[in-house]
Amino acid sequence: MEEAAKLKKLEDVLNEVKTEAWDIPSGEALVNKGFIEKFASDLIDGFLAKQGLGKRQLQHPIDGSTTLESVKTNTVINKFLDSKRHQVKPVSLKSYELNLRTFARHCPTLPLEPELIEQYLGRYNSENTGINNIDTQLRLLYDFASARLGLPNPMDKIKRPKGKAKPPQHLTITQALALVEVIQHDREAALVYCLLGLGLRLSEVRRLRIGDIGEDTIYIRGKERDEPMPLISEIRDALLKLTVGRHQDEPVFKGRKSKPLSDNMIQVIIKALFKRAGIINVRSSPHTLRHSRGVITDIAGLDDYSSRRLLRHADTQMTDRYSALNLEELKAKEEQYNPLRVLARQVGKRP
Repeated sequence: MEEAAKLKKLEDVLNEVKTEAWDIPSGEALVNKGFIEKFASDLIDGFLAKQGLGKRQLQHPIDGSTTLESVKTNTVINKFLDSKRHQVKPVSLKSYELNLRTFARHCPTLPLEPELIEQYLGRYNSENTGINNIDTQLRLLYDFASARLGLPNPMDKIKRPKGKAKPPQHLTITQALALVEVIQHDREAALVYCLLGLGLRLSEVRRLRIGDIGEDTIYIRGKERDEPMPLISEIRDALLKLTVGRHQDEPVFKGRKSKPLSDNMIQVIIKALFKRAGIINVRSSPHTLRHSRGVITDIAGLDDYSSRRLLRHADTQMTDRYSALNLEELKAKEEQYNPLRVLARQVGKRP
C-alpha cells in the first residue's frame, strides 16, 4: 500500500512537470541536445527533492558520490588546494591544508547545514585569533565548493566569530642579551641573527638560499613579496660560516638530505636557547624573536615607518603616500638600529 501511494505521488509530480510553465531558454540553446537532457534531468531531480521522494542528485558527481549528502570533505579540499596552488604562497597553502584536513577528520562527509560546522568551530576558544583563521579558511573552501562544484554554502548562515588578538610577546633588552650570550655554535648564532637581527619569519628562514647572501644585502623570499634587504656585517659573517664548500642553490639552514631545516627542528633549537638563557613566562618561539626586533628598534628610536619597512609588513600603503625609503636609506637605518648593534652598545655600557 505504501509503495502504491509513493508511485501515485511520483505520477502526480511528473504530471506537474509536464503542465507547469517554466522559464526555459529558447532559440539555439534548445537545439543543443545535451542542454535539453541536462535541463530535464535537473528539473525532475528538483521535484523529487522538493516532494521528499528521494535524495537530490548531484548535477556533476564529484567523487563517485550520487547525492549531496555523501560528498567527501577531503575530495573537495583536494580540489580547493589544487585551485590555490599557484595563487598563494606555499606557507599559506600549508596553513590551509593543516586546518582543513583537521576539519575533514572531524567531518569526513562535507556538512551542508550550518549546525555541524558551528559545533566544530565551538571546539575553539573564541578569545583566540586562531578561530578567525579557521573560520576564514572554511569560508574560502565553501565559496569554492559553491562556485565551482554547485554545492550549497552553509557558511552564509554562520556568524563570524569575534576572536580577540593577544598582544604579541617579546624579549626585553636584558633577556635578548641573555639569549645571545648562551649561543654555543654557528647554527644557533645564524638562526638567532636571522630571527632577532633580521626579523625573518620562520618560513623565510627556511626559504633562505646561500646565493641570497650578498655583501651588504640579503634577498628575502617573503610572505608578501620577494626583495633585497639590508644586511649588516655581523649577520653576513654568521651566515657565511654555514656555507663553506656548499652550492649557491642549497638552503642556508640544511636538514636531512640537503632539504631545508624543518620548522619543528628550528622551534626545538629556539626553545633550547630560551631554556638555557633562563627566560620564562615568554613564549619560546621564532616569532617571539621577530616581535622582539620590532620592540628593541623602537626603544632605540627607529621611526615607525622604517621599522615596518625593515620587517616587511604588508600594511605600509598609507605611509607610502607620505614617505618612501630606498635601499641605501634603509641600509643606513639598519646599520644604526639593528638589534645586534643595539645590544652591543648595551654591553659597552656595562661596568
